[in-house]
Amino acid sequence: MAFGFYLSASAQCQADFTYSATNGTVTFTNTSTGGGLFNSWTFGDGGTSYQSNPSHTYTSTGNYVVCLSIFDSLSQCQDSYCDTIFVQADTTGGGTGCNVTSNAYANANGTIIGTASGASMYNWAVYDNSWNYLYDVNSGNLNYNPGANGNYNVCLTAYDSLQNFCDSTCYTVTVIDSTGGGTGCNLTSNATTNGSSIVGSASGASIYHWIVYDNSWNFLYDTNNSNFTYSPGFSGLFNVCITAYDSQQNVCDSTCYMMQLIDSTGGNNCLISSSASIDQSGNIVGSASGASMYHWIVYDNSWNFLHDTNNSNLMYTPNNPGTFNVCLTAYDSLQNICDSMCYTLVSDSLAGFSFEEEEIVFNIYPNPTQGVIHLEVSNDQIAEIVLIDITGAVLLQESITESTTEIDLSLYPKGMYFIHALGRKGQRLSTGKVLRQ
Repeated sequence: MAFGFYLSASAQCQADFTYSATNGTVTFTNTSTGGGLFNSWTFGDGGTSYQSNPSHTYTSTGNYVVCLSIFDSLSQCQDSYCDTIFVQADTTGGGTGCNVTSNAYANANGTIIGTASGASMYNWAVYDNSWNYLYDVNSGNLNYNPGANGNYNVCLTAYDSLQNFCDSTCYTVTVIDSTGGGTGCNLTSNATTNGSSIVGSASGASIYHWIVYDNSWNFLYDTNNSNFTYSPGFSGLFNVCITAYDSQQNVCDSTCYMMQLIDSTGGNNCLISSSASIDQSGNIVGSASGASMYHWIVYDNSWNFLHDTNNSNLMYTPNNPGTFNVCLTAYDSLQNICDSMCYTLVSDSLAGFSFEEEEIVFNIYPNPTQGVIHLEVSNDQIAEIVLIDITGAVLLQESITESTTEIDLSLYPKGMYFIHALGRKGQRLSTGKVLRQ
């Protein structure tokens, strides 16, 4: 109890009181002295009383200043006493309706069912096995299908008629089968590529949802049809996923496919002719024809970006001579990638002219391959090989120390790859193609 204080006092009367609290209800005992006393109480929350020993119920926890004023009609004496009290409000039954009965379970369709009665208001909340929030509803009845088997934490919070919390409980519910709530869920599906398009087909379920993502799982396209055709407009790796639902709209099956779209060139104008070199002034020059759009990029020997242009012709003056990688990406009339290639150019430190040696041939076998390929080099001028994909991205760069080198292409997606043989000065001596099946 905090320190009390008197507003006025005399020898003939003195106001005072004690108190006790139970579940938010405080009982006050008047210990004032005097003759025929008139009592006036203020309880600090707006409540008042003229009883000698009143009781007062607080609905909120906190500190309250309670004051007792007395008047002795015999001696015409008046006095007041105030005290600050702390009350833990009653949150268990302040209102009516809080004798809670509840239950939670999963039915054969994989739906979590919750029932509750005996309170005035309810909140059901569903969490996964790691207590990540999934769903909630302000109702005595819960009906929620998580769409996947597993253990779930299902919690009920109940409130009385004054909206005070009065009870809570949690259940661990195991969803064993969420695949058979309705008819129709013997899923058969397939996803393939067809020219510039991704094609998907499915049967055996009631509802379907196809989603196409790029290689980084960024959303590209979706449909609720069983069959679809989608043209992303560029080559690369794609993740294609289907989710199937039964006749009660329960998730009953799902699968994902990873595929490589090698040819997305369905537009016109893509028969590429190109060249790149270093002129007598040390400028990097390139020219291209046969496509609708072009993108030249110049890198240094470590594949750091230096310059790019969207013109068919390239002109770039490097700050210093050295070895440069020059790559062209071509696009057809539908803005689809239709070809790409890279050149390795070496500039002499004095004159800045293109350094070019006779082409050195190396053997690649087996080709096509489903896994390991062998590179057989018959000339010691080849110092390094570089593996790139059809977009020009460097996948592997390895020094040549033996006459035969192995590369495991099973680590990479199916498709066409290029192998550049570089000389000891970093110049490109030869290029080979290999198909990973």
